[in-house]
Amino acid sequence: MCCFSGRVEHVSRTKIFARALADGRQALAYEMAYGASEPVAMVLPIPTPPSPAEDAVHFVDLSKHADFFERVQRAFPVPAARSFGPPLQGGRQFLSLAVHDVGDFEASFVPTASDFARLHARFRLPEQVWASMPEQRTYGFVVAKLKAAPGEGKSIHPLAFTFPRRDARLFFPTVHVHDGAFHETADFAHALYAQGLAQGTPGWWGGFASGKQVMDETLGAGLVDADATLWSRSITGTQPNTDVWV
Repeated sequence: MCCFSGRVEHVSRTKIFARALADGRQALAYEMAYGASEPVAMVLPIPTPPSPAEDAVHFVDLSKHADFFERVQRAFPVPAARSFGPPLQGGRQFLSLAVHDVGDFEASFVPTASDFARLHARFRLPEQVWASMPEQRTYGFVVAKLKAAPGEGKSIHPLAFTFPRRDARLFFPTVHVHDGAFHETADFAHALYAQGLAQGTPGWWGGFASGKQVMDETLGAGLVDADATLWSRSITGTQPNTDVWV
């Protein structure tokens, strides 16, 4: 799942897609179901190189690709499922850092942990959280909130972006902070998807379909490789509260 700047009632059905890009960057798309009684921000720590530029993250608008994960799931013999909880509400709260309109989201890239001071306090993580996550403290951070409540029956599309990598491995942001504190274990309900993995990568299955077999001609706004096959991994139940690397 991800980190939240405040308490959330529930988070479930997390889906994450990752793919290495030719220019030393990684593409990532993220979707989940959640509920929150007051405005909070979703914070995704990402392993960027040290001291990245403020424009190092390139956001991708998936507002015309709300079925992104439904299409990815077609590469596997398991029915797709989507659900979204009550949305985050409230006006624009970001300060100083650039705010990007990314479909249903307002998103900012926070280059370093110290740059959180440039956001409204409501959208920062408590200092004690960083003391418990020394590695993630050295990352850059994508911070996003919903612009407004969805209409009746409306779904919220995934959040997507690309970022420069500090490590050649694929990265999946799965550390949980849902109540203002870091815990050594957490409850997982994740479906991870990737391209570019080798046959027999431990814990992953797939290789049945390529990107062009499940996506339309736009290939998920450029996130999906037309010719590479898709792989999947499920993580469920109580697990160590860590990120996933492949």
